[in-house]
Amino acid sequence: MLAHGSAEFGFDPIVLAGANAANPHGTPGETPLGPGDALLIDFGAKIDGFSADITRSFFCEHVSERHAEIYETVREANALGRRVAGPGVTAHDLDTAVTGVLRASPFADLIVHKTGHGLGLDVHEAPQVMVGNHQELEPGFVITIEPGLYGAGDVGVRIEDDVTITEDGSRSLTTFPRELRLIG
Repeated sequence: MLAHGSAEFGFDPIVLAGANAANPHGTPGETPLGPGDALLIDFGAKIDGFSADITRSFFCEHVSERHAEIYETVREANALGRRVAGPGVTAHDLDTAVTGVLRASPFADLIVHKTGHGLGLDVHEAPQVMVGNHQELEPGFVITIEPGLYGAGDVGVRIEDDVTITEDGSRSLTTFPRELRLIG
């Protein structure tokens, strides 16, 4: 972060392990990370007054088949969101497309939040990428696309990217890999 020109966080990082990762904006605890546990990291640096906001989920040592399926469902929803986002698309339609991937999966009951939000001088600002917000995205907007699935007491997976709306589509400002990764 310092090597790339930022001297501060955009917000206090959120690091959630195991079942605690099922709380999308939870408070870190003292539970040690164990084999098979999810590790959710929500982080952003601030540079020239503008904040970044990205989230990645990892698994410790191994991942169960069910958790891998949840992860791949979230990754598919994130990829669709980055493809669909563009000028003239409403925040409502973008949310409907992204959440549609989650709803069509066997994990629809694990949806607990909207697709994303605007990003700029504040970490959370307009437009809210959610059902009911019919504001059209315009070139120059920066939004997050952050689908997630959260099973209380079990697992939380979110893949969040910062995306800028261009004249003819969108471009991800986030370059961190999205493939499922094991740590430990």
